[in-house]
Amino acid sequence: MKKIIIVMIILILSIIFYVIFRHKEYGYTPIMYEICDDDSCIYLLGSMHLGDDRINKLSNIVRKAYSKSDKIAVELNVNSVNINISDYIDTNNEISEELNNKLIDFSNNHILFPYDVLKNMKLGYIYDYISLLPYLENGYNTEGLDNYFINLAEEDNKEIIELETYDEQLSLLFGYSNEFYSKQLEEVINNYDDIKDLSIKLYEAYLNSDINELKKLIDEDSISNTEEEERYLKAMYDDRNSKMSKKIEEFLDKDEKVFMIVGCAHVIGNNGIVELLNNKYKISIVK
Repeated sequence: MKKIIIVMIILILSIIFYVIFRHKEYGYTPIMYEICDDDSCIYLLGSMHLGDDRINKLSNIVRKAYSKSDKIAVELNVNSVNINISDYIDTNNEISEELNNKLIDFSNNHILFPYDVLKNMKLGYIYDYISLLPYLENGYNTEGLDNYFINLAEEDNKEIIELETYDEQLSLLFGYSNEFYSKQLEEVINNYDDIKDLSIKLYEAYLNSDINELKKLIDEDSISNTEEEERYLKAMYDDRNSKMSKKIEEFLDKDEKVFMIVGCAHVIGNNGIVELLNNKYKISIVK
């Protein structure tokens, strides 16, 4: 009888350990598509560009897709960028007294550069930084899946293809009027708590691969009113999505085995890569 009990305990413990370690080993599968023509396939992974300690706990499905690829493609290889601080400085920012006072109050109440430093930065950078701040204050960091796979590819001596240049990304950050950035900055400050809540919803939907929820939240975050806002959104999403889609077509035409990582909004949003290529190739979500 004791022998039977011991065997049963061992069996139960084995099942428990299997379940625990299987879950730990496989992790989660972010939104990833396989895009194929008649001869070859590439993998397209949607990234959040940031994360917490869960972000790199990837399933073996994702790791196998990476292993089967000879190259990776990313928006920008951050490890190779030489940042020139002068690109971000502007000591003659023209903003209203009301917005300036809001910025002073905001900088005194958040984990931000001191106002005396912040006021000398370009408005585009101030807007970009404060837009990122809700994620940082929620405990996320800037080490997203892009960084993870860039570092892994460097260790594995895989070629890293950049889809954009540093100058192209700077033009998105600084290529609009002071009025545009002032309005965006004021909206972020005025709606900061809502944006902070939205950042949590976005990240959790991403980890759960909830495509419908992500689409809804991305669309909510892309509402525009003015002509310049429309132009900004077109440059930020539509134009880049088109360029990324054409790059995928090049990879497939050349039968290149590529593991491509770009922002999730470029993959599944309106006029996203999947939508643009859906009628040209066989596209399936990888789970």
